[in-house]
Order: sequence, then structure tokens, then C-alpha cells
Amino acid sequence: MNDITKIVLDTEFTSLTQDSQLLSLALAAETGEKFYAELNDYNPDCINEWVRTNVIDHFEMNDSETVVRMEGSTFKCKSDKKGVTEHLTKWLQQFGEIQMWADVPHYDWVLFCELFGGSMNLPKNLHFMCLDFATLLHANGIDYKTERISLIDKNEMPKNYRMHNALSDAELTLILLKKYSYGK
Repeated sequence: MNDITKIVLDTEFTSLTQDSQLLSLALAAETGEKFYAELNDYNPDCINEWVRTNVIDHFEMNDSETVVRMEGSTFKCKSDKKGVTEHLTKWLQQFGEIQMWADVPHYDWVLFCELFGGSMNLPKNLHFMCLDFATLLHANGIDYKTERISLIDKNEMPKNYRMHNALSDAELTLILLKKYSYGK
């Protein structure tokens, strides 16, 4: 199993409804590589007020129409769905087999798979299932409803952590995944 890379996915989306649209997504690999994207082709009328205040207002590329850049080991882009999917597909090619994780991935995983035209069209190094960190907490005897940030020490906090930011949340979940699953 050494040639499998664990990657944590997190997304932000318009609302908790069946017609939800992807706003941003992030992937944090256990090997240090990261991917962060903000989409620019969602329908702004579908965003509920909580998301507008707590998510959109905290995006880092709000003023830009299109962005592609590297910041250290993090690939960042802002584009439409097609552009994000192209960049994401290329980014995923650097890995062999991937074990995907997310914290309560019910919306995240469906929206992620939708980028590729459904779960059966994912890149070959991805399985159509995503593992759930909340279930791992439950299996470890921890209340899965616990605020994740309360499960780490301040010195473990991801650098420049921002609440309700897909990249920050993916980094936080990766730290917790290592804490609660590695070596078990």
C-alpha cells in the first residue's frame, strides 16, 4: 500500500440543495502537493446568504476573472468548470493510485465527480468511492459532530488558516487524518 497517496478533498458550494453548484475546491496530498480552485461560472442567484457571507467573502481570488499560478507547492487557479477540470486532471497525473478522503463528503464528492462527467469518468488513478473522515472519527470513539478545529493543538494549525475556505479545510482534515488513522 506504500504506492497509494492519500489526498483530502474539500469543496465549497452554493447551498445544501440537490441543485447545488461548485464554488471552490481544494485537494491536499499527504506528500505536500496542494490544488486550489475557485470557479467563476456558477449562478450567483443560487448562493444562499450564509454562503455569501461565510464563503464568498473569504475567497482569495474574488477580483480576478481567470488566474493560474503556483505558490510554493500549491497550484491555484480561478476559471470556469472546464478550465478547472483541465488543470485538475493534469495535477492529478503526478500521482500513482490515489486514496481520496473528505470530511462528510456527500456533496463534495458528487460535485467533484460531476467535473469529470460522473464517477465512472474519473481519472484512472482515482476510485469512484471517497472515504469519509467523519466515519473515521466515529470509529475512533469521537463524536463526529465535534468541531474539527478543536481536535488539534494550536501549533498544528495550518498556516494562514481561514474558516470555510476549501484549502484551509482540506489542510486541516489532512492533519487530522494523519492523527487518527496513520499507524492504526
